[in-house]
Amino acid sequence: MVVVGTKHTIETDGFSYLRSDLEVLCFDGNESAVYKRAIAEQDVHFLEACRGKATYIPRAETEDLMRMLQQFQTLNSAKHDISRLDRS
Repeated sequence: MVVVGTKHTIETDGFSYLRSDLEVLCFDGNESAVYKRAIAEQDVHFLEACRGKATYIPRAETEDLMRMLQQFQTLNSAKHDISRLDRS
């Protein structure tokens, strides 16, 4: 995923690296180790949620994130539509 802001840009695969033009945000982990750790943590959180422990991300927060991503996609589409009009 790439997020382009007015001040900085961020690119990430969601868990093993984060690249940015702002150096303090950069992270590059061992992909295999980070992936295995992420899967293990996900499994633990799933089991804890099944046992009634509130250590997981609430569904409402996940839905908010999905709505925000859809808004970014809409804004991106609108930006491309406007840029095509400028070229006409």
